[in-house]
Amino acid sequence: MKIIFMGNQTIGYNCLKYLIENKENVQAVFAICDSYWKKFSNKEKSNYNWYPSVGELSTKSNIPTYYPENINSHYYVDLINNLNPDIIFSISWEQMIGVDILKIPNQGAINMHGSLLPKNRGHAPINWAIIRGEKITGFTMHYMSEKADAGDIIAQKECQIYFEDTAITLSERLMEAGLNLFAEQFPLIKQGKSQRFFNKIEQGNYNKRRRPEDGQINWNRSALDIYNWIRALTRPYPGAFTYWNSQK
Repeated sequence: MKIIFMGNQTIGYNCLKYLIENKENVQAVFAICDSYWKKFSNKEKSNYNWYPSVGELSTKSNIPTYYPENINSHYYVDLINNLNPDIIFSISWEQMIGVDILKIPNQGAINMHGSLLPKNRGHAPINWAIIRGEKITGFTMHYMSEKADAGDIIAQKECQIYFEDTAITLSERLMEAGLNLFAEQFPLIKQGKSQRFFNKIEQGNYNKRRRPEDGQINWNRSALDIYNWIRALTRPYPGAFTYWNSQK
């Protein structure tokens, strides 16, 4: 099976490592370029330095590696089309993938999302789950469609959120759950034996992208809400903040 891999962050690194260690046919890897983060802010970019590098892993493994500023440009659509992949994996990829790419692989394009879809579609699912005081989250493997995190679900794996969790402690356990889900489902996908369930997005919600300036504390909220806010945004994320005597 010919695979194209688009990935970022720890879960992307772990899933690519799984494919490499199992000697799967990864034709090309697409990783996030530094200039992509300049669309947001240098501060935000710096908070992604703690993730292992998908691009470095693929380069060391002698896999052709690309760093597109826009994955949907004619150049990359033509490149992917010429590679003629059987499947595309998008693992924590930061750019929306257009329909011109999604229709290329004959076995579809598959995403891994850090929530139990249809809940917490979109950006920062780990942070939002803690902010909202949720008790359970997880990872979802699903087929990709034109809408974000809206395609048919293949499988899910739950992960409990503890009262003491921060975004980083929850993320560490969630990454393990995500890799286990990928390792369980990949052989079934390869054999054409995976399942497919309708994603009832009308029963879920969609989250916006979070920026550093979104961390300001609203002191009109309850103590519990503020506690959840702080632990959801703490290091390595930019953090919750307030002002006192005009000082941040």
